Amino acid sequence: MEEIRSTEALDREILEDARKKADRILRAAEQRLESDKESWKKKTEDDISELERLHVQRVEKHRQEVMARLPLDKRRARAERSERILNGAMEEFLASLPLEKQLGLLKAELRDRASSLPPGPVTIAFRGLDEGTVTILLKEALPQSSWTVDENLLTDDQKMEKLPLLVVNGGAVRITASLSALAQDLLLQYRAELATVLLGEGAIND
Repeated sequence: MEEIRSTEALDREILEDARKKADRILRAAEQRLESDKESWKKKTEDDISELERLHVQRVEKHRQEVMARLPLDKRRARAERSERILNGAMEEFLASLPLEKQLGLLKAELRDRASSLPPGPVTIAFRGLDEGTVTILLKEALPQSSWTVDENLLTDDQKMEKLPLLVVNGGAVRITASLSALAQDLLLQYRAELATVLLGEGAIND
């Protein structure tokens, strides 16, 4: 009987000791979890602060880039508008000329370039002119040449031109007489004067 009681007491001691050890382990685990929780909380707060800082930095950088571009964009838009006005004014001037003067300009362009054409027949294409007018023009500008018409010589841009033009293809050499091209040449020579008249003194600095 005494032996049974001793065994029961020993079992209770073992169980109590195990309970105490388990309790210590649980408390240690709880403390560690609490410590980890605080560490993660601090890390999360730090990460959020860093993200907010980077966001503010990116927003400010973007704002500065936009502000830096605004004057340039405004200046570029003004320059493009001025260019459209000048080109339009020059083309309107040439379009308003009597046909005889337009043909005179085209004939002068052809004669200036005719020496570069090889001898022999040529193919031609034209826009803004009728075939009878083109025949007269070629007989005066290229009296030694015979020609056939090939509208495929025109580029897509040339097909869109509003002013008269004439393309002459001699095989190895192709020449073009175009009032639109002449308008660009005239703009190079008289841009400052025309800009001052149409746009004011400040336009020549764009």
